[in-house]
Amino acid sequence: MVRHVALGGIVGALVRWVVLVDAGFSSFPIRTLVINLIGTALLVALVPRMTDPHWRTGLAVGFCGGVTSVSTLAFELSELVRREMFAEALFYGTASAFGGVIVIESIRRAGLMR
Repeated sequence: MVRHVALGGIVGALVRWVVLVDAGFSSFPIRTLVINLIGTALLVALVPRMTDPHWRTGLAVGFCGGVTSVSTLAFELSELVRREMFAEALFYGTASAFGGVIVIESIRRAGLMR
C-alpha cells in the first residue's frame, strides 16, 4: 500500500507543479482554487468507487493529498491580506471552503457518491 500512496503522491505533486509552475502570485490564485476543487471532486466521486484498497488509498491519500494543499491556500490568503486585498481574500477563502462543500453536495445529489 505504501507504494501506491507514494506513486499517487508523486503524480499528484507533479500535476500540481505543472498547473502552478508559471503562475507566480497574481491578483487572485485561481489555479490553486481550481485544482483544490478538482481534487475534492476526485476524492468524493472516484475514490469510493474503487474496489482495490491499495489503489483507493493511493488515489485518496497519495494523489489527492499531493494535488491539493491547505498550506498553499493559507499562504495565498495571507498574501492577499498582506497586500490589503481584503475583498479578494474574503472571496478566495469563502470560495475555497464552500466551493468544496458545493462540489461534494453536487456529486452526492447527482448520485455519483457511494
